[in-house]
Amino acid sequence: MGLKGGARPRGGMIRLRLDYPGTNMPGSTMRICCALMMAICATPAAFAAECSTIESLQWMIGSWRAEVEPTLFLENWELAEDGAMRGYAQSKSTESGEEFMHEKLRIEDRSGTLFYVADASTRREPIAFGLARCGDDFVIFENPENDFPQKIAYTLEGPDAIVAHLTDLDNKGFELHFQRAEGSP
Repeated sequence: MGLKGGARPRGGMIRLRLDYPGTNMPGSTMRICCALMMAICATPAAFAAECSTIESLQWMIGSWRAEVEPTLFLENWELAEDGAMRGYAQSKSTESGEEFMHEKLRIEDRSGTLFYVADASTRREPIAFGLARCGDDFVIFENPENDFPQKIAYTLEGPDAIVAHLTDLDNKGFELHFQRAEGSP
């Protein structure tokens, strides 16, 4: 189809006829197949497919510490007997040792979807964050309904370093740069 002088067909749309040599598929069928594949690949579940199991997050296992004067942040992750990952987080004063906050953490599989569940000492009920995206060295959980954080992400920075990102949906928040605690697996 050739258009001269910038002319457009009726309706302002350019129509292309696509036929695929070597197939019995007319252009419209191929376009539908391509659109369907693009829609499937663009879903959050497709991004999460690479690491949708507890086993794929075992790089988080261990004891971790981050110090941001005057606060010490401790986090510990282990495999639980029920197949989930169990964690414990604590923040306390580096000067007095007084605890500011602690929370029980879990990463669990709920019908094929991973959830990060935080049960903080400062809240009445646990909050669940669903898996949004992940890869070999990162995982992002989201809960747009929560006030803050709405995203909790972990990034592996090396065998002995993890960064925790706690942000809103616009990625405004803070990071904790954890180092593996001495003697931790």
